[in-house]
Amino acid sequence: MAAGYVFIEAERTAPGVALLCRLLKVARSSFSTWSAGEETRSTR
Repeated sequence: MAAGYVFIEAERTAPGVALLCRLLKVARSSFSTWSAGEETRSTR
């Protein structure tokens, strides 16, 4: 499912995160958690 999160991150400004999450059947909260973790991983 990480590929879905990466896609949403890349396209987040286009139609909006909520719509992308719905289309990919990903919980918005899961994406937010993944995104926050991604920022933490990139700072290491």
